Amino acid sequence: DNSCPINDYKDIVLREDLIKSRYTKFPKTPFPDKENVCYISKCLYYKLADVISLIGDLKDNSKVYNSEKDIDDNITPRQYAKEAEDIALGVTKNRLLQTMSEQINSCI
Repeated sequence: DNSCPINDYKDIVLREDLIKSRYTKFPKTPFPDKENVCYISKCLYYKLADVISLIGDLKDNSKVYNSEKDIDDNITPRQYAKEAEDIALGVTKNRLLQTMSEQINSCI
């Protein structure tokens, strides 16, 4: 089923960078020896992979910035902190983690 429970994420499965990412690859039959497999929406999984990648990029960029400015690595530069906050607000507003949790809990 390709339906997406969060309208803002329905087209994320079309993004070339995520389609090609090793982190979004699903086996055709995840667990062929299991009768009861719990599925989550592909769009939610892709969005989670996207968020992790974005946060990772911010971390890497922050480390470079701090290194260039001779700042402690434990300090997040303001511009990167703002980007991280914006990402977190989007995830919270759209209930990404709650929706994924609901899908998983429906299998238990």
